[in-house]
Amino acid sequence: MIGIVLLLTGGLGIAGQASSQTAPEFVNFCEVVKSPERFENRVIATKGILLPGEHSLGFYDPACKPTETNKISTQGVLDSAIGPKQLADKLRKLFRKQIPAEVKAEGVFHSEGGPFGADVARFGFVVQHLTSVQKLAKGQAGKDDSNWSADGTEGLRH
Repeated sequence: MIGIVLLLTGGLGIAGQASSQTAPEFVNFCEVVKSPERFENRVIATKGILLPGEHSLGFYDPACKPTETNKISTQGVLDSAIGPKQLADKLRKLFRKQIPAEVKAEGVFHSEGGPFGADVARFGFVVQHLTSVQKLAKGQAGKDDSNWSADGTEGLRH
């Protein structure tokens, strides 16, 4: 749990390097991980599940979950200046209870320079701005939450 708190405030060391004056393009996250080179170091708007794990956060879209054969694991990182404060506080409250959240967010996608985080995710997504945070009910994402690892693959967390 301490690792998650540090991760929430620490970032990847590259958070905030890319910025945009206009609203970023909304992109389906499955499209992002399907063509990661197109989105490298770009600010995008997307939606997905932020899954708190023992050592890091996973980020994925339930329509294209990472598996042992579909190697699209993504580490989610919350920029230390994430906003708005009300949504960031709501997200942190859920994470303190180890509850996954469905989010709509803007942030920087990274496909190069990995693997990312303690769970060695293939990609990184640095969340800079939240537009929506919803509590994800147990089982709502389509599998047994108690058996998830932070990278979204099944059967690896004991």
